[in-house]
Amino acid sequence: MALLEKFDRFDYNGNGKLTRREIEQGVRESDVQGVDSQELDAAMKFYDVNKDGSISRWEAEHAVTKPLPAHP
Repeated sequence: MALLEKFDRFDYNGNGKLTRREIEQGVRESDVQGVDSQELDAAMKFYDVNKDGSISRWEAEHAVTKPLPAHP
């Protein structure tokens, strides 16, 4: 899932941050297949650099420049 490409579309309340609920809603409405609850949790953990429970545009942009963690 290319979160940065979908950031504005998934930011339903327009506050410049994505919550797990917004991402889940966006994935569901986009008919993206194969994304389960564990993957959403992993995405939040990966992108939410400051651990405030939401992903800012800066965090999404910053995450694209770091290597992805190994998937078990």
